[in-house]
This record gives sequence, structure tokens and C-alpha cells, in this order.
Amino acid sequence: MTYEMLEQEIKALPEDYITELGLFITYLKLKAHFADFANHNTDYEAALNNWRLGSQELFNNADDAAFMQTVFDTPRSTEKYAAKEINIFP
Repeated sequence: MTYEMLEQEIKALPEDYITELGLFITYLKLKAHFADFANHNTDYEAALNNWRLGSQELFNNADDAAFMQTVFDTPRSTEKYAAKEINIFP
């Protein structure tokens, strides 16, 4: 089937079918994107390492530093960061 024939077939579909096709294509793209994270894509690991290095000065206590070294290692991370009150006046 040529591209032109496929285009004509798609254009002849009802609008709700086209919407569903669009959602399915989006689903496939997202699935491929998140599969990269699950398979430890080196781009993700590099970005994570750069983020950790760039934000070290923001987390200067032991608890936060330990959290930063392991958070987001996997997309299924179960660690939670407990929000703390920040006093700007000592």
C-alpha cells in the first residue's frame, strides 16, 4: 500500500476513529520513551548525574545529600522527599 492510498483510507475514517488512532500513536511513542528509562538509557543517567552535580550546593545536610544520591535511580523509585520548612532568618 502506498503512502497516498494509506492517507486516503485514513481521511475516509470517521472522526472518532482518527482521534483514537492519534491516541494510540501517542501511547506507542510514550511507551517507547519510557522504555528507554526502564532500560537505563545512558542519556537519562547522564542527565540525572548532571542534575545531582549541579544541585549539590542546595542540599548541604546529610539527610538531603543521601536522598539526592539515590532518588530517581529508577522510574519506579519509591523514595519520598519529605518537605521541610525553610527558615531564611536564622
